[in-house]
Amino acid sequence: MYVAVPDWSTMPRTYHRKTDMGRVPHDAMFKAVRLVREEGLSVRRVAESEGVSKSALSRYVLKYQQDPNAHLAPNYGHSKIFTIEQEQQLAQYLETCSSMFHGLTPRNVRKLAYEMACMNNLAIPQKWVDKQQAGEDWFTAFLKRHPSPSVRSPEATSLARATAFNEHNIKIKIDPLDRYVKSR
Repeated sequence: MYVAVPDWSTMPRTYHRKTDMGRVPHDAMFKAVRLVREEGLSVRRVAESEGVSKSALSRYVLKYQQDPNAHLAPNYGHSKIFTIEQEQQLAQYLETCSSMFHGLTPRNVRKLAYEMACMNNLAIPQKWVDKQQAGEDWFTAFLKRHPSPSVRSPEATSLARATAFNEHNIKIKIDPLDRYVKSR
């Protein structure tokens, strides 16, 4: 019997949420926790009436017991590698390199991200350490968060062309055009 194996290399890297898990806001969960703690209602009954997960509600009831000031919503930021400021610095560096005709390939950006994480003593996945570069999923997500840096295989730019594109040479070309347009 032949079973077709999907080609994972052509699959999209965008995750589509399949459940509403973790979508309950802090206020709704806090209300449900208060009903359990203060009103003495059962976790199952409150979960059904408030439309929250029973297991999540029992977890947050225990969390509230230990710390009444606890935030009763999931913390998805715990698995981030770089802070927002660090990612912004990396994006600005990439834009600066691009403006100086020194484009970086995706592999170079991934290696740069790995080196930046090592220099800042950040917790990184073991896969990054093994390959000495950031992962493809991180890179794809980084480009979605920061679409402005142009990251692709750089095209060769001759030194003469790069240095010829300056204000003086542009004025030499534009001034005759300006005179021509004004004369008409």
